[in-house]
Amino acid sequence: MNIVKIYAWLIVLLVVSMGLAGCGGGGGDNTTSSAGVFVKVDQQNIVLNPGSNQTFTATVTGATNTAVTWKAQKGSITAAGVYTAPETAGTDTVTATSVADPTKSGSSTVTVQQPAGITVKVNQQGLILNAGATQTFTATVTGSSNTAVTWTALHGSITSAGFYTAPATAGTDTITATSVADPTKSGSSIVTIQNIGVTISPNSTALAPSTSKTFTATVSGSSNQAVTWTASGGVITSSGVYTAPSTAGTYIIKATSQANSSASGSATVTVPAAPYVISTFSVSKYIPGVAFTVTLNAVPSASNSAYAVEDHIPTGWVISNMSDNGTYDSINNKVKWVFLDATPRVLTYTITPPATASGTVTFTGDGSFDYTTIDTIGDRTISNQ
Repeated sequence: MNIVKIYAWLIVLLVVSMGLAGCGGGGGDNTTSSAGVFVKVDQQNIVLNPGSNQTFTATVTGATNTAVTWKAQKGSITAAGVYTAPETAGTDTVTATSVADPTKSGSSTVTVQQPAGITVKVNQQGLILNAGATQTFTATVTGSSNTAVTWTALHGSITSAGFYTAPATAGTDTITATSVADPTKSGSSIVTIQNIGVTISPNSTALAPSTSKTFTATVSGSSNQAVTWTASGGVITSSGVYTAPSTAGTYIIKATSQANSSASGSATVTVPAAPYVISTFSVSKYIPGVAFTVTLNAVPSASNSAYAVEDHIPTGWVISNMSDNGTYDSINNKVKWVFLDATPRVLTYTITPPATASGTVTFTGDGSFDYTTIDTIGDRTISNQ
């Protein structure tokens, strides 16, 4: 009988120990892994107010490429991991997925809860600004009739009216609005600062009315070279082909970075009224020993009875193929045309730089219209760089 009891107890102990073994291995944060890539979201069990921010980071092991892509189930999150909570209370899931192995990811649970009493929310969230750019911030205060806030910026500067100026260096900045009614309550926004520059070539030129020229833009500080073109007068295409208006004046061409709308560059276009002479080179850079064409668009006014055009070339450069019976003055190193009428003309000549030419050279010239002399405008300097 005692032996039977002993066997019964042994069986009970065996069953209990097997049950405990089956319950092991649980717990830990929300990660996925294999023998290869392992992804972990570093910030776990975060509690946020509706609309507030949190920067998430992830640790990736088992791969040399530690980049991740971010996704939020309800709120929003930037490529840099800056998360904005949804406007309603509840739970959200933030997931980081390995770029090296998209089947591996890690996640974190965010609890979004409505605060008691006064709440402050900065309305502008997830902004990307260029270094030195400006932005006006506003805040919404609930739970108090006094909706005034005080503004602070961690790195840049901000006025009492919320007018913010980004710092000169790239990185992130935090803008904070603090309730005047209850200084223990505040809201914040994280701003990403980029150091992007946009330059336009040419940055200054002259065009005859209704004529066209192609502009190019170079974006520094970003792999995204795309820009949006606009013009204060005339028309410019998405590829930078500008057509001047028919009305004389000075117009601004602007290229805005699509990577950062606060980064832009500009160029000036002069559209003259007659009489004028506008120069255009057939190349943007010269090659020593290789000829190119200079075009002079000469337009007298209707009242002119005669006009002359002169163009001085750089010393040592060789001129040839002058159109419209142009003559070359070798003593003064210039080409000249004389016309006894008021007919507009497109004058051309070929110019060849010496094989030893280098650096930037300048052309000078003018048009004499019934004894009134006007300097030639447009392409007047050229470099081999």
